[in-house]
Amino acid sequence: MQAPLTAPSDRRPRRPIRGWTRRLLGLFIGLIITIALLEGSTRLFGTVEASITKRDAELGFTFLPNIDRQVFNAEAGRPVRVRTNSLGFRGTEFAPQPAEGTTRIAFWGDSMVAGLQVEEEATASFQLEALLRTRLEEPVEVLNFGLNASSTGQALQLYDSIVAEHAADLVIYAFFVGNDFADNVSQLTNARRVYFELDSEGELQRRPGSRSLSSASNWLNRHSRFYVWQKRAIRQGHRRLSASAPGDLAFDTSGTPRLGDAWELNEALIAALRTRVESEGAEFLLVLLPSAHSIDPELFRGLAERLGPRSSPPDIDHPGHRIAAVAEAHSIPFLDLTPVFRHARDEQGASTQQLFLGGIGHFTEKGHALVAEHVAAAVSNAWLAR
Repeated sequence: MQAPLTAPSDRRPRRPIRGWTRRLLGLFIGLIITIALLEGSTRLFGTVEASITKRDAELGFTFLPNIDRQVFNAEAGRPVRVRTNSLGFRGTEFAPQPAEGTTRIAFWGDSMVAGLQVEEEATASFQLEALLRTRLEEPVEVLNFGLNASSTGQALQLYDSIVAEHAADLVIYAFFVGNDFADNVSQLTNARRVYFELDSEGELQRRPGSRSLSSASNWLNRHSRFYVWQKRAIRQGHRRLSASAPGDLAFDTSGTPRLGDAWELNEALIAALRTRVESEGAEFLLVLLPSAHSIDPELFRGLAERLGPRSSPPDIDHPGHRIAAVAEAHSIPFLDLTPVFRHARDEQGASTQQLFLGGIGHFTEKGHALVAEHVAAAVSNAWLAR
């Protein structure tokens, strides 16, 4: 007897859900094991430590507050004691008001001021305080507001948010030739820092997108050595692949519209800093910190080659001339330390290796001492001339 015919089903046979669940679970477990192995290997065999910076909604980022530990610095090739206060800046606690009869100076800028490559006692800020106490024969305190990768725009936000509340008699802003020009311009650099732009009326406006904050990134910076390592590796890879660094454009004299706009923005930021400081009743001093390329002709030739053909050749003195012109246009007291470093190199026999780590990086102890010595001379001469 023939079996009854059944209507063909339109439904496709279902694959067991349980099989997919096992595969996904296996992939997840494998990923966790891989991450754990990478993290363990980085901690066991590497010298990378957890980041000491954190994201900040207003300031872009700061150092972690209230830390005091030895931190291995790859550039210096050794551990350096890093101590921060409750505000997240290097050094001891900053009282809101100075003690009676004490001259208070706020010294701020980027990593060249923070000086994490040298011990706290060797930084320009620390040495400046000691020199001024001797020369002025009165109590002086210098507050180090240096922040790694900070820009003039971030310094402007920092002044409004923190520095202005600390009643400084003198505010010194250090503009670093090596990267501040490009770090102020979002079209030239792309870091998670504070950026400003000029509107159609020529007024400074903070970019809305620069307030982004990642709590996950903050947590990983503090707890994952592998996360910190891979970020640094990616940045170094970008530098190796790039023909030139954005900061090199400060030496470009070709006068393209993009560079013209960048210099206009830099001028507006510096002028705004001076206005903010003087509106609080403090005095303002703009200091130009040289890079190794701006004092060593051989290094500069390499920089010019990296920039490639231009309508006019790069000029080793171009950044100094531009910043000096800004200072003159806005009647800003200005100290250019480029001649000081060139004199130390050419006439005192100090090589770039003795002034800059690796010959091209951050200041060595001798570099910090040069900054402190000549800033102290300028400040004390102005104070004593009153």
